[in-house]
Amino acid sequence: MNTNSGLNSDETDAILKDRRGQMWIATSKGLNMLNRNGTAITHTGTDSINALAGDQEGRIWVATFHGVKIIDHARDLTRSLTVGDGLSNDTVQNIRMINGNMCIMTNRGLDVIDSNFATVTHLGKQHGLTFEPLTFFKDGGGVFWIAGANVTHGIDVYNSQQQNVRHLGAEQGIKDSLVSEIVQAKGGYIWFTSSAGTAGVIDPAYKTVKYVENVRAVGEKPMLVDTKGNVWIGTSEGIYVVNRQADSITSIRTGEGLVDKNIKSLIQYKDRVYVSTSGGLTVITSPFLSPENKWAFESFGPEEGVMKVNNAWASDMITSDGTFVWGDAGVTTIHVNNHFIDSPETEITGIDAFNRPLYFSDDPWKFLNENDTLRENDRDKFYMKGQLPANLLFLSQSKITYDSVSGFNNMPLNLSLPYYQNYLQFHFTQLHVNGNGTTSYRYILEGADTGWSERIPVAESDNYLDLSPGKYTFRVASLLNGKWTRPAAFSFVIMPPWWKTWWAYGLFVLAISTVLFVAVQYRSRHLKAANLALEEKIKERTAQLEESLQELKAAQGQLIHSEKMASLGDLTAGIAHEIQNPLNFVNNFSEVNGELISELVDEADKGNLDEVKLIAVSLKDNGEKIIQHGKRADAIVKGMLLHSKTSTGAKEPTDINRLTDEYLHLAYHGMRAKEKSFNATLRTNFDPELSDVDGKVNIVPQDIGRVLLNLFNNAFYALIEKNKNPAGFEEQKRHDPSDAAGSQPDADAGQYAPKVTVVTRKLNAKIEIRVKDNGPGIPQNIVDKIFQPFFTTKPTGEGTGLGLSLAYDIIKAHGGEIKVKTKEGEGSEFTIQLPIT
Repeated sequence: MNTNSGLNSDETDAILKDRRGQMWIATSKGLNMLNRNGTAITHTGTDSINALAGDQEGRIWVATFHGVKIIDHARDLTRSLTVGDGLSNDTVQNIRMINGNMCIMTNRGLDVIDSNFATVTHLGKQHGLTFEPLTFFKDGGGVFWIAGANVTHGIDVYNSQQQNVRHLGAEQGIKDSLVSEIVQAKGGYIWFTSSAGTAGVIDPAYKTVKYVENVRAVGEKPMLVDTKGNVWIGTSEGIYVVNRQADSITSIRTGEGLVDKNIKSLIQYKDRVYVSTSGGLTVITSPFLSPENKWAFESFGPEEGVMKVNNAWASDMITSDGTFVWGDAGVTTIHVNNHFIDSPETEITGIDAFNRPLYFSDDPWKFLNENDTLRENDRDKFYMKGQLPANLLFLSQSKITYDSVSGFNNMPLNLSLPYYQNYLQFHFTQLHVNGNGTTSYRYILEGADTGWSERIPVAESDNYLDLSPGKYTFRVASLLNGKWTRPAAFSFVIMPPWWKTWWAYGLFVLAISTVLFVAVQYRSRHLKAANLALEEKIKERTAQLEESLQELKAAQGQLIHSEKMASLGDLTAGIAHEIQNPLNFVNNFSEVNGELISELVDEADKGNLDEVKLIAVSLKDNGEKIIQHGKRADAIVKGMLLHSKTSTGAKEPTDINRLTDEYLHLAYHGMRAKEKSFNATLRTNFDPELSDVDGKVNIVPQDIGRVLLNLFNNAFYALIEKNKNPAGFEEQKRHDPSDAAGSQPDADAGQYAPKVTVVTRKLNAKIEIRVKDNGPGIPQNIVDKIFQPFFTTKPTGEGTGLGLSLAYDIIKAHGGEIKVKTKEGEGSEFTIQLPIT
């Protein structure tokens, strides 16, 4: 519908449908009213019309540059509203019916006419507005949001209840001088766009302004809040859709299906959004609104007579019965419920190998005799033998085979290509007469591609290089009227080279298996012979090892026996020295008693009873001393017998202090028996709690005695060695100040004083025995070796190297541990810890 149909102009600015079903069409030359049957057009006035609105009485309000026209078609009345009737200005930019109030936007502000059409409330600069309004809306709380053109940035917020205006500008974060559109979204958030090409969001408390990143080139464009709360923003480059959670943005461009990128209006009807653009209409089905959860696009362009010739903005609408009214160069109506068009399928037209087109035809001559001279290429062409077309010769020479051809483009069925014809390109097309411009394609080569290609406007694929042998299917679909066609498919096979065929693999496996079998048999015989020889060698070496093991066991037994005998010898020497003292006392007191008896007889003969009594008392005292020292000797002998007795391994409560003291003195006297000139200071510090009945320790006394004897002998040996070369004595004295507070050494001041300190103490559930000497110490490089069997620092013949090893094993068997701390030149300290139980 245009001027040829009766409109007074082809430039349509606004369209409105009233309650009676009549269409009101505003043009640059006035207002046209089309009756509900669409058969007659009535013209009203000649003013340029900016906007239309209908009220609850069915009247049409027309915004013009000369005020507002109110048309009551039922009464055939027309009334004008101008400055003289209360408007702030006659230049009316926009007009909307909001909550029963007619809101009129002029160049001087916003005029609100109440629902009774009795009063006009004017909002302008004198009331706090900072600019001339161009757009406005009223939110759910009855607050007006007004924006317009001025040097002042921002939006004016008018609260009709509080009768105040609040300006949101640069200080609040609005950086745009011209806000072109305002809407309210879910949660009360205010969305706005500006001529600067940005989109922003104001929170419900009007405290923060945030600009939406990645939304550009907005300009004076429409916005839509759909029924699900998603915000659609039109731009000069397409559409941005912000989901209702405002946590994702979807960009829609011509590549996704828009007929044109310059958006003019956004209208929702049921579960679709109708997008008016400079190049036509696109109907979008989105997953935000549709239960199908996918995007779909249908477009109508110049071929369907839909295009913005005059670039009219916001001049479209959808009637309640689903008729889309397109206003621009006249009026175009589209019935949106039955406009879907099925698209024809895409056709695959050809295939290139190494950039050389392949042409296929029926091949009946393969059933003919070789001597036939007349050859049929297809049903219409014949060739003499030897004069076949180059392409047919190429197909036969390149070993490209197929069964037959089908379709308008003679595409081969069951095409088989040799492995070296693997550089391919495909051609295709969409034959249609109802498109809206350039056709777009997407394709995939199954067997080579992982996904569909991007949309392309050309009807050929990229070249596929070095395709591997295998089965492939090429599929291609085209976009027509916003819908992708069902893909066309073409299947073929690239044959492998002979060395990659199944029978070649079988031959390879057979050959390799044969070689492996021969090699295995040869290797098996060789290994059997080697195994027999190896078994003989193993038997011989085993016999030798058993003989060596027996010799080693005998030698080890001899060494252990030698160590025990050496220990027993040291103990015997100490015992002999210990027994010598009580025996000397016994002998001496016996001789004295003999002399006293002689004196007793003489005094008795003389009758001197007092002297007899004194001599008798002395005899009694000497007899008690003889008994005392005899018992001492008896105890020493019993200890020697106990030590020499084989250990039963049974633990018994033991006075660890007594055991330690006894073996300390036995070791000392044994060492003095061998070294007559040896003297040392013995210091003991025994914990008295360990001598109580409750403080006794469950141990094997013979075994722990051997450990102590070994440690004491090693300490005395170290003192003797250092005494032979007491160099560094002064240095040692400075590092051992305990000599100043303890007992004086046997040697004179300034000489080396050998000393052994033994300490016992109770530590919770353990007891500790520490043996410290001030000998030469143990070199650090051998400290970790001293508990190893057969390791010794003594000269050959003086030690077996088993003493500390046996001591280590005995302590471990008791559940304890033995440690050493040493420093060269200052001495060593061994610490034994044993559990009490």
